[in-house]
Amino acid sequence: MGIDIKSKSHLLLFEKAWMTREKRRQILSEVVILSDQKGLEIGGLDSGLSYHVHQQQGAWAHADFSAKNIKDLEHLIGGTVQQIQEDKLPFEDACFDVIVVADRMSRISNVPFFITECHRILKSDGQLVIVTAHAKQLSLIRLLRRLFGFIEEKGYTARHLFDLLKDGFDVHEVRSYSRFFVEFVHTLVSLIVTSRDLDHDSDEPNPPSIDRMYRIHSVTYPLYWVASKLDLLFFFTKGYTLVARAQRHMWRSRKIPVLIDGRSIAEATINTKIGTATPF
Repeated sequence: MGIDIKSKSHLLLFEKAWMTREKRRQILSEVVILSDQKGLEIGGLDSGLSYHVHQQQGAWAHADFSAKNIKDLEHLIGGTVQQIQEDKLPFEDACFDVIVVADRMSRISNVPFFITECHRILKSDGQLVIVTAHAKQLSLIRLLRRLFGFIEEKGYTARHLFDLLKDGFDVHEVRSYSRFFVEFVHTLVSLIVTSRDLDHDSDEPNPPSIDRMYRIHSVTYPLYWVASKLDLLFFFTKGYTLVARAQRHMWRSRKIPVLIDGRSIAEATINTKIGTATPF
């Protein structure tokens, strides 16, 4: 089945969009799937990203929360994309070797239930890869975005992800990428994209056309490249996006052991209540 003009335009735009290209690179560096295995990708915000995951070896299925994203992706891959409702994954038990969740953690209303659903549909040794925003405590970028009126995506810390996954998964790695300079450029580009003319009939902003988005990303792509090189100087800092890789195990509740006074072992070791600066 051929790709129509609209779908080709989405793919051309993807090639100029630094952030989604980098996300693709990060995801594919974590995904190991053989030709006879099955993977599930749960909707990234960009259908071009989902398309490129679909092109990897193995048999890939896709699911999303958004009807619009589902329609766009079905045009790209020429197949059916399942819709997720109430965080329930519409698949049979133990049918996937890999699940990739890209940019969708903030859309999930009941995250613990969603994690149990991922556990249910993964095979016994299946892999789960999660890409999500990093909830950094001190963030100039977050302050800047608030000043510009952007809605902040719900983020997670490495500890939050471990707590969510620990009952059904062994967390092998949680790392971050996309540091200050890249995020600063991305914030400015987002501001340019959203500063569009109003529709005089409805007083609502017109969504940017693919052509306009392509021009913006083509011009700013070199800025992202320079910013990524500057970020190398700050390799010791944490990035604004987290990538977690975990392997399924039998579901068992893991409770953090506590002492008789209610402190965890870690808290007793440092003589401080975690989350505060108050010594015991």
